[in-house]
Amino acid sequence: MKKALNNRGGYSLNTRNSSIELLRLICLVGIVTMHINGENLKTCVGINMVWSQLENALFQTGVSIFVIISGYFQIKTTFRKLAKIEITVICYSVISSIIWYFVKGGSFLSVVKAFIPISTEKYWFMTAYVILMIVAPFFNKSIEVMEKHTFEKLLLVLICIFYVFPTVIYYHVLGDAGKGVGNFVTLYFLGAYIKKYIVQIRNNRVLIFALTTSYSVNVLLNIAISLISGGGARSPFARDCSVLILIESFCIFLLFLNVKMTSNFINAISKGAVSIYLFERTIRLLISEYVIDLQIFSEKWYWCFINLSLAIFTSIICLIIDSVRRNIFANLENGVIFKLENRVVAIFNLIRKRLEIKKST
Repeated sequence: MKKALNNRGGYSLNTRNSSIELLRLICLVGIVTMHINGENLKTCVGINMVWSQLENALFQTGVSIFVIISGYFQIKTTFRKLAKIEITVICYSVISSIIWYFVKGGSFLSVVKAFIPISTEKYWFMTAYVILMIVAPFFNKSIEVMEKHTFEKLLLVLICIFYVFPTVIYYHVLGDAGKGVGNFVTLYFLGAYIKKYIVQIRNNRVLIFALTTSYSVNVLLNIAISLISGGGARSPFARDCSVLILIESFCIFLLFLNVKMTSNFINAISKGAVSIYLFERTIRLLISEYVIDLQIFSEKWYWCFINLSLAIFTSIICLIIDSVRRNIFANLENGVIFKLENRVVAIFNLIRKRLEIKKST
C-alpha cells in the first residue's frame, strides 16, 4: 500500500483515502449483521442476548459514520449525481420487488411502488440521504462563512436536541428514533466541523479509551435493561439518536482517519457499497428459500459466528452483482443520465426565457 500525503500530513485531494472507503464497507457489513439478527431480538436469551447487545452497540454506528464521512468531504451535489443514485436505487428496488413478488407473493402494487422508491421511503436511508444531497449546497455555503464559535454553538444545540435529550429522557424529536433528516443534518455539520477546523486526535489511545468506555457503558446498560424487562434484547441506548452511539461514531471515524493508506482494490469494490444496503435483504431471501434457512441456528451458542459469516457472504455477493451491473449497463446508464440532464437544462432555459419576456413586457 502506497501513501500519498500532502504537506499537511493528510491525503492529497486527488487521492481517495482507502481507510475511509474500508470503513464504509465495514459499516455496511455491520448493518447487514444487525438486519440478520433483527428477527431474534425479542426472543434471544443467554449468550445470544449478549451477542445482540454487543453487535447493536457497535454496528448501530454504521449510518452515523456514513453521514459524518459525507459531511467531512462535503457533498458536491450535481444533477448527474442525483440521477445516478436515483437510477441505482430504482434498479435494485424493481428487481428486489419482482423477486419478492414471485418468491413470497404479495400485491402487484408493491411492484409498481418500486419504481418510486425514494418518494415512498422504501429505503429510509436513501430517502433521507437524497434530501440531504439536495440541501447540501446550502449547508456548504453556510459552513464556508460560519465563524468557529457560531459553528460550535450550532453543533451544541443540534447535538442536545437530537442526541442528548433523546438519550436522557427517551423521546424522539421527529418520531423517527434518529433515522431521519434531523440527525443527518447534525452528523453532516459534525463531519464538516472536523474537516474545517482539522479536528485530529493523533493519540489513538485517547480515542480507543473514549470508544471502549462509551461502548462498554452502552452494552452494560442495555443488558441490564434487558434482564430487568424479562426477556429479549432491548437496546434503548443503541438507537441512532443515542449520544453514546454518536461518541462511538466520532471516535471510530477519527481512528480510521488517522490511518493513511491507498488501495486500488478497496477503492474499486467500495464503488458498489450502496448495493449492499439495497440488495442484501433479497439475497438473504434467496439463500433462505433455496439454499438453507440459517435462522434455524439462531438459538445455538454459535449463532454469532453464523450471523457474522452470513453478513460477510451476503455483502460479497452484493458487491459482485453490482460490479457486473456497472460493467454491463454503464454506457446505458450514462446515456440515460445525459439525456435527462439535457432535458432538464432545456426546461430551465425555457422557463428562464419566459420569465425574462414577462419582465420586459
